Amino acid sequence: MLLLISLMLTIAVPVTGIIIHKLAALIFLILCVVHTLVERKYMNRNKYLLLMLVLVDFGSGILGMILKEMRWVLDFHRVISIVSVGVLSIHLFMYHKRMGVVCRKQ
Repeated sequence: MLLLISLMLTIAVPVTGIIIHKLAALIFLILCVVHTLVERKYMNRNKYLLLMLVLVDFGSGILGMILKEMRWVLDFHRVISIVSVGVLSIHLFMYHKRMGVVCRKQ
């Protein structure tokens, strides 16, 4: 649940501001790594690619802060952010679908 809340705070940059966005992104990254460590026996190659996408998104955000004069870095960060939100929503949908199947068998 904390992972979802930190994702929502990270996405809501226009509402929360850049400081909250940076803090929520850091918390989201830490929670993603913890989630990966906990669920590593169920992970396949695609889920490791998802973690790499989140890491690239975080790294491009840091580079965007450092290299403010280079607009293409922030544009790359925006594109990667949109793609990662879409992929994360598919991941969340598949997780709930799997949990729904488990609940119906009982």
